[in-house]
Amino acid sequence: NNMLRKQNQELVNERMNLMNKSNQMIQGYKKSTSFPNEKSLKDDINKYITLDLFIFFKDPLSRAYVIDGIVYFFQKVFVLTYNKIESHFSSMNHLLTNTLQMQKVVEPLDWIIRKSAQANWRNILAAIENKESVYATVADIQKELGIETRRGDANEIIEKLCRTALEILFKCYIITPRIFCDVDQIGKKILFDDKQYECLSEDRIISGTESYILTPSFYSLIDGGRKVIEKAR
Repeated sequence: NNMLRKQNQELVNERMNLMNKSNQMIQGYKKSTSFPNEKSLKDDINKYITLDLFIFFKDPLSRAYVIDGIVYFFQKVFVLTYNKIESHFSSMNHLLTNTLQMQKVVEPLDWIIRKSAQANWRNILAAIENKESVYATVADIQKELGIETRRGDANEIIEKLCRTALEILFKCYIITPRIFCDVDQIGKKILFDDKQYECLSEDRIISGTESYILTPSFYSLIDGGRKVIEKAR
């Protein structure tokens, strides 16, 4: 037992030493990056879905559009945004995986890349916004739905919702451990189960009621199992 405790402590010390050396490799990492921890990001996700999106869903979406239009709106906000982030990182991910051909080698590099991205997240986010403008998403939504508000600020509100979604999904993509987002769920017809889903509206949905998924689930993978951050709604 004493020998195993000593070996375990040596491994812990070696791991901490390697992590410190890795941090030193990442320029600016020791400085404050204002990058959120998991709890803060979870709060941002919940606020975005339950307040920002819900208010817009309630007025004007729920009054003026049939379910197909509402599903279309949520798909554009989440799916197009997620694809922009995937597109930005796809070349690097493909290069690492295909060049090294060893997942055990890629994993520690992935950790360093994530920490580097967190140290420089504002610049990377700005680059994604410039490359894949949110105005294109707003234009797609308005071309199909022509949403109007009483104050005539529909475009500005949709743009803000798209920018917030981009920032949240981007942070989910680079946080350690990564938070996954099932955007492909959006629009799927399901029988409501309050253990698996939550209701987006203020009204209660009876279990077994035919429903549509409008916002995706968020989860992280811990030791091969799913840790749910936010249920689909």
